[in-house]
Amino acid sequence: MTARAPSRKPTRAIDRERAKRLGGTGSKARRTKRIGKDDSERRGRQVIRQMLILASLSAATRGIGVRDLLQVVGDGTVRTLYRDLEQLQAAGFALANEGGLWTLETKFRITVPFTPDEAIALLVSSQAIGSSGAFASSLATLRAKVLASMSPTARAFCEELGETVVATTFTHATAGEPLVALAREAIAKDHALAITHAKPGQTPRRRVVDPYAIWVADGRTYLIARCRERDEMLHFHFSRISAAEVLDEAFDRDPRFELETYVASGFGAFVGPTHDIVIDLDGDVAHAARETRIHDSQELEERDGGGVRLRLHAGGLRRLAAWVAGFGGKARAVEPPELVDEVRALATGALGAHTR
Repeated sequence: MTARAPSRKPTRAIDRERAKRLGGTGSKARRTKRIGKDDSERRGRQVIRQMLILASLSAATRGIGVRDLLQVVGDGTVRTLYRDLEQLQAAGFALANEGGLWTLETKFRITVPFTPDEAIALLVSSQAIGSSGAFASSLATLRAKVLASMSPTARAFCEELGETVVATTFTHATAGEPLVALAREAIAKDHALAITHAKPGQTPRRRVVDPYAIWVADGRTYLIARCRERDEMLHFHFSRISAAEVLDEAFDRDPRFELETYVASGFGAFVGPTHDIVIDLDGDVAHAARETRIHDSQELEERDGGGVRLRLHAGGLRRLAAWVAGFGGKARAVEPPELVDEVRALATGALGAHTR
């Protein structure tokens, strides 16, 4: 594609094209099809529209008209768009309308009261995500803005208090923010996404997926999407995605898919067929289940000798088997038989590798 000199186009046209590149595909963009009419979905659409509006206004520094904004957003009507703009103004965003062109003052400040403990919670959460997380840079700039908005005395107090709290993470898996941003754009518009993905030890290859959500699990960032090749819902580790492209092709979301159910069906980021799981822990290691909730469905039963019986309903048997085997025989898988077999295979393999 041959680049054109900016001076040959009116400024408004340039700004409109910037906004379209950021939030839409222009006048030929297909409108996403609405599925379902419940309140939660309407609210979700409204949030996505307003995010795209703010992003488009940030890109169009000299303003953008309502009709052009509607092409960018690709959802709703002119009346809906005006209502979104009014709600954004009421929320404190500095929007202005001059001659039919809407602009956003990006250097505005919303005053929100917060306590030093809340500021420290922000510091700790940014430490927990790590320096290479998908939202690391956004958290870093947010932390800097919060500290900058405080008085010198309050800032010094928070910095001193911050030295008494620390969070560590051992999962610094990379997740390129440009790739995550492209995935979020495709999710917002219900557009297909082409990704170049590679499993460990395999050659990267191109896949076309229908993206549904971004999932941060155990410090790693995943894309939850329906793989068109396998016709099933999968999640892809962003560190294994080397390239992504938002396609000008809308898709219809499966109304049966529930994000919370998908995430809860696994153990950590490992999902699969769910089972009724039973694990017995001896008294020496029972604290691992008492002190930490390893799954939302877990239930504990006290056993003789200070042990506990752990019951839960989940998938991801391989990850669960590794968790059980890590206790060195002080935890035993009881049900289902598939979990027992996984633990036995891990233990046998470890014994063989460490036998002199």
